[in-house]
Amino acid sequence: MAFTTQYDPEEILVMGDNTLVMGTASLGDTFGEIVTFTVTRKADIENIEAANGNLRAVVMKNLQFEAKIETILDSSVTAPGIGEIYSIPFAGVEGRITEVSVDLAKGTERTMTFTVMHWDALADAVMYKLDTSTGTFVSIDA
Repeated sequence: MAFTTQYDPEEILVMGDNTLVMGTASLGDTFGEIVTFTVTRKADIENIEAANGNLRAVVMKNLQFEAKIETILDSSVTAPGIGEIYSIPFAGVEGRITEVSVDLAKGTERTMTFTVMHWDALADAVMYKLDTSTGTFVSIDA
């Protein structure tokens, strides 16, 4: 007698609901293997007080999505540039890279963390860079 059933190392067995999203594999690997991915929906909050000091209203403005992504970064990966467009999964929107950091520590793999922001008010806005020598704006979205 012998056990002969073998599975590919990339396969996972699931019994029951087969619509599960397991880990971060579905998010791609453009910037390395994703370790964590967090999407936050947020707004700036302004409290409006009544004359007696009690809360009268709350104003929510500057609605936005923020995604924080941590990846394991190998030598073949180029870090994204500030202002580059990045699609934010689960939010269904595109955002802009606003922060990038690379971490190297003894005994650990090199990691990169970057932040992507999407502002509802600027959803379809084009990003430009200013050529200060000529005073002209050039789109970086081309």
